[in-house]
Amino acid sequence: MGILILAYIDSDRSDVMALWTLVFNYTARHNDPKTAIRQKLAVDRDLLQVATSGDRVIGTVMGGYEGHPDHRRRGVATQLVKSVELALLQ
Repeated sequence: MGILILAYIDSDRSDVMALWTLVFNYTARHNDPKTAIRQKLAVDRDLLQVATSGDRVIGTVMGGYEGHPDHRRRGVATQLVKSVELALLQ
């Protein structure tokens, strides 16, 4: 089966929460997956995406804009994503 990258839908919630809990082993209350999902859906819902294989959620990505408006469209986000990609390869 191939991997599909899809926009998060509400039926993904339990799979995403289980994945995040397994991977990150959350212990701090402010990192509660349910809270993180709810907050992301309230702002830029389309920036929460899931990787699926068959009917399983196997990965997630969440994006957001937290920069200064006068630095938009200058490649800052591209550099940040490339930096994270490199860090993930290590």
